[in-house]
Amino acid sequence: MFAFLGGIIIALLGLTSILELPEIVLGLMFIPFGIFGAWLFYFLLKKNWKKTAIKTDENILDSL
Repeated sequence: MFAFLGGIIIALLGLTSILELPEIVLGLMFIPFGIFGAWLFYFLLKKNWKKTAIKTDENILDSL
């Protein structure tokens, strides 16, 4: 989280261009976005699967 905020502050102050930052710093800056994206994807899938769940009756036997 601190790397993300630090990178944004550096970019806003104009101390360096975001294109000049090392690759590791850029990776650390975008970790919060990746975590948020994974959480959002999980939340959307969970919501969709609950809505489309098939209700089955346990008392019905298969015709096999």
